[in-house]
Amino acid sequence: MTDYKRRPNVAGGRETCAPEDVPREMGRLLSAYEARDEVSFADIVGFHHDLERIHPFQDGNGRVGRLVAFKECLRHGHVPFLIEDSKKAFYYRGLARWESEPGYLLDTCLDSQDSVAALMGAFRIPPLRLAVRRGLRQRDGRVRGPGFHTTPQCAAGIPGVSAAP
Repeated sequence: MTDYKRRPNVAGGRETCAPEDVPREMGRLLSAYEARDEVSFADIVGFHHDLERIHPFQDGNGRVGRLVAFKECLRHGHVPFLIEDSKKAFYYRGLARWESEPGYLLDTCLDSQDSVAALMGAFRIPPLRLAVRRGLRQRDGRVRGPGFHTTPQCAAGIPGVSAAP
């Protein structure tokens, strides 16, 4: 994808940003996001929602938006989230209802984040071990240092991490 959309499009039955407004709206979104001193997981989910509402490309907006969110999670020290097929209905509901109830999307992404964390722990992915030694960001944005408690699946084989009692 090299260009913004040239024709109006719809996402989830809702109108999206008009093609002529996309550059301005993307500029606003990116400026506001990059101006933050700290970026929480909720900030990333909110950015993802806003990007999906703009729907800047003719096609592939969902995939691109989720990939950007994944990258931003890694950039800011958060375990990323992947939306599994079994959670897509909750994900779409969360996107549609963000303005009135952001908890729907946030909870879906947090649940998906838990699944990714368990998978990372099960595969003993080295960057997770390094992050655990340095401290991981919790859901509330605080950093937990080495030796924090987690599930047995995530704790197995990771030095300095023990399963929750």
